[in-house]
Amino acid sequence: MDALDGAVQLVQGLPQYCVTVTLLRDGEAELAVLHSPWLGETYAAARGAGAWRNGTPISPSHKTSLDAAVAATSQPPFVTRQPGVSAAAGRSLTAVLDEVAAVRNLGPTSWQVADVAAGRLDVFWQYGRDATNLVGAALIAREAGAVVTTADGAPWTPASPSFLAATPTLHPLALAALAQKP
Repeated sequence: MDALDGAVQLVQGLPQYCVTVTLLRDGEAELAVLHSPWLGETYAAARGAGAWRNGTPISPSHKTSLDAAVAATSQPPFVTRQPGVSAAAGRSLTAVLDEVAAVRNLGPTSWQVADVAAGRLDVFWQYGRDATNLVGAALIAREAGAVVTTADGAPWTPASPSFLAATPTLHPLALAALAQKP
């Protein structure tokens, strides 16, 4: 899939980027590896075998309330504009800001999803299709125990128009927050 997530940051001289490799079999992620040269960290997952950061198993946080949650969001690459995505992102940000402790965009989409898997972040959502950055990250999140769906709770696929990864406890609360119409 996408070999570099966070190309804009790299071009700008920012450290928030990662190198990604995802092995697909019949269109499904079997193995995913994300490496941040700046952090010197590597996330990896294999279907049915779990997920790790630097060889240590990871799992999502155990938070039970959105008001303590740190959420992150991003937008898909602008290689192909996707009608309505910016408006959906704006509405969702307005709705989620009042529900969580903080919302951040920390750079590479895939790394932020992996940080949900590892409990560094609690929720990540995005509107628009971004399969190249999300396929491997979704595997890492699922293998760690996070819940991965669309922003309206449907099963996520690479063709989905949105993405949500959250801890099992916070996932239904995040869905409710995203459903709000500001």
